[in-house]
Amino acid sequence: MRLFSTIIIFVAATYIVACSSDSDIPDSVPETLPEKEIEVPVSAPSPAQLIYPLDNTECIEGEIENDQYSKVKFQWSSSENTNSYKLGIRNLRTNRTTLEETTENSMIISILRGTPYEWYVISTAEGTNETSISERWQFYNAGLGEVLYAPNPAELVYPEDKSIKVYSQDDTRLRWKGYDIDGDILEYEVYFGAESLPTAPIAILSDTIYEGMLEKKDVGKTFYWKIRTIDSHGNSSMSQINSFTYFLN
Repeated sequence: MRLFSTIIIFVAATYIVACSSDSDIPDSVPETLPEKEIEVPVSAPSPAQLIYPLDNTECIEGEIENDQYSKVKFQWSSSENTNSYKLGIRNLRTNRTTLEETTENSMIISILRGTPYEWYVISTAEGTNETSISERWQFYNAGLGEVLYAPNPAELVYPEDKSIKVYSQDDTRLRWKGYDIDGDILEYEVYFGAESLPTAPIAILSDTIYEGMLEKKDVGKTFYWKIRTIDSHGNSSMSQINSFTYFLN
């Protein structure tokens, strides 16, 4: 009888241990989740500082290729957070712009002689769509045996091209900038009209601003304008054509 009781107690203890062991085993092993990578924002590139060709000067340095072209070295300072640069060069006579890409802070480009240009640099960086643009400088690439130079085409400043602007009656004006290496600009011819440009100028000025050309009846119209620059020797240049739509406060 005592042996039988001992066997029952052993079996019961074995069952309890077995149950306890089964209940301690989890149904499934939890998966280890991968750690999330922390995205570090990419800083926008800084604008480059232009070095050469200098602003509003005649460029006489470079390698002459022939009577039409010369090679000019464009230089700018390295900018922060920048992987590459785009060099923009605009022919001020044709208004045609070319873009050249490089990872360096200089480029040698073949350009027309006896021609005014504008240039600038766009800084770009990997990992961001943000860019930065430098100042815009103008220069004249020296030609063959030139003594007298034609003025640069006027830079149309205000209103901005293809803009839709709301003006006060005190701010209906055109503004532009002129430059001549010889420093002998004589006058500016203003061409201005709705829907199309007139063949004759509406004003001839020595200043770089034309005021009071719009009235209430002109609200909602699109206007076009350009400036012809003339120097004291009769040399001249024509700007590009800009447009804007007029609204009144």
